[in-house]
Amino acid sequence: MDAICTVLLISYNHYPYISHAIESVLEQETEYDIDIHIFDDGSTDGTQEIIKEYIERYPNRISAYLSPENRGAQANIWSAFESVITKYCIILECDDYWCDKRKLQMQISALERNAKCSFCGHDSLLAVLDENAREYEDGAHACTAEILHEKTIFSLNDFDPIDTGGYIPYPSARLIRTECLHLDKIKYKESILFDFTQFYYLLLQGDYYYIDRVMSVYQRAGTGICSSKHPLDFLNTFLANAIDFNKETNGCIADKIFRDCQLQISFRLQLSKSSPRLFSVYSKSGEQEQNSITDNDSNTTIYSIVNSLNDDEYYFLCNGGIGFTMTVCGLKSALEAMYHSRINLVIRKEHEFVMQMYQEKNYLISDWTKANLDALSEMTPNPQKGRLYICHPYAHREQINYYLPMLQMGSSRNFFDWIKDFFFLPEDTRFELPKYTEFTLSEETAEKLGDRINFSNTILLFPESFNLPRISMQYWKSEVTRLKQQGYFLVSCVKEPKNTIAGTAYFPLTLDESISLAARCHSVYSVRSGICDALYFLGDKLHVVYSSHSAFFLYGMEAMYGKRGIHEEIVLDPVLEPTLLGPQRAEKAYLFGFIPVPDIIYRLYLRHKNFLWRFKRFIKWK
Repeated sequence: MDAICTVLLISYNHYPYISHAIESVLEQETEYDIDIHIFDDGSTDGTQEIIKEYIERYPNRISAYLSPENRGAQANIWSAFESVITKYCIILECDDYWCDKRKLQMQISALERNAKCSFCGHDSLLAVLDENAREYEDGAHACTAEILHEKTIFSLNDFDPIDTGGYIPYPSARLIRTECLHLDKIKYKESILFDFTQFYYLLLQGDYYYIDRVMSVYQRAGTGICSSKHPLDFLNTFLANAIDFNKETNGCIADKIFRDCQLQISFRLQLSKSSPRLFSVYSKSGEQEQNSITDNDSNTTIYSIVNSLNDDEYYFLCNGGIGFTMTVCGLKSALEAMYHSRINLVIRKEHEFVMQMYQEKNYLISDWTKANLDALSEMTPNPQKGRLYICHPYAHREQINYYLPMLQMGSSRNFFDWIKDFFFLPEDTRFELPKYTEFTLSEETAEKLGDRINFSNTILLFPESFNLPRISMQYWKSEVTRLKQQGYFLVSCVKEPKNTIAGTAYFPLTLDESISLAARCHSVYSVRSGICDALYFLGDKLHVVYSSHSAFFLYGMEAMYGKRGIHEEIVLDPVLEPTLLGPQRAEKAYLFGFIPVPDIIYRLYLRHKNFLWRFKRFIKWK
């Protein structure tokens, strides 16, 4: 017997959920034959492996279309609809599932009896898996409009007077009469693909049959097409698709569409103010900030970029100092080889000279000083295509037991080995040195310096450090005295003018200007900081001072770069200035709040948390 219905399972990185979704389809009890088509959009988390297992188990029931790359949701779902040759079809995104074994039987029978109905829907439960993506209470119903209890068959006229929501079923609840999808005539694809517009498109094709029964579960996991978006970003998508729908239908129900848009605007604006941290991700204060972020040709905001990145590429936010940006650049080739994809770096404007040193073109410039990096890191705990990954370990609070020894200068591994382990790179990974270290001195910089600088007789001092303990001003004053006695002209290169060392000159130079100047001067003296990483090429002209043996062990430059000749000295200064990071307290993970989780087990979880992340909700920190 030929199949009468095609179930279209849509997946992308749905490893934790896809088995449940497939099983809920296989468990359907129906007198009708059905086809099952799975369309995966280039998943990289193990989803495709699960799909292949089901194909082997059910070769006569399941067909799969596994894309080798991520094409985007629209292309994937459109291809799914194009594959349908049966009388009926239905979409099930693989982070949702059906909860009634008689669902398809009832829906197909309803449409078989009612030829004028273009689709059949039912009620759904809403499950909240990620508190940060909450819109409704866990267990709430999707269809709450009173009119749905009054009859079973509805036309557009039944909903046109309604000025509230609660009557539009979720896609997993809609069985569609395939002949009503005029794919070859559609100009604006979202008229059929987008949840809201699809409902009205089908209503324009025929009546709507509603079954007042819960038969599916819509799960908000914070990683879906909609649930991962900021409410205002989703609102932009909603309004854009509504406009396209009106164009597609020649504005035949534009008044109704725009009244519904007004409901969405009110709902999303309120949600953006009251929802959890996912929706305040762009600002530490909870208010949306328009932080500038630019590429070479255009301007946009960090608010808009988080959910508008290329789905085929990775984006690493280098949220550390110069040294960390250098480190990521030096490991970028190894990371790209591991992920088999291009990685774009998101950097501060003042770190752009590092991109020039590496001749790196794949980067964006952003100021995220007011962004909520904690929330961003929770949204993307592991690198994912099309998502902004906060790549400094310190931004991942759940790993505090991992990075605390490094933070407190008590690690048994040096920084390079430690960071390779954090990125899960092989032990034999080599650091790639910059390709370009020829810095020109701009006319603007020359004007700032005037005629006071004799390069061959000038020494630059970098006394500031923002991650390691600083060395007291007493030490630097003694060095200034010693070097001045030798006839050198001394310049303090400091971010804060108040940190200028007595007896030295100060010029208001930017970071890249200081680097350019250092490349020309007699030599540089610096406390260990990211500046030293950027100036490694100076060789014996670079003098690096460490505040302790631990600092030297962790951040020694010869071990990092394999560059010999750099003068490295440990100064056991009795008066160490505290780091700007402040005191840190070790925390312990507890299962259900009272069962201690051994560190070795938690490290195993961290290594595989892209598969096990659902268990995170059972972990409490004390």
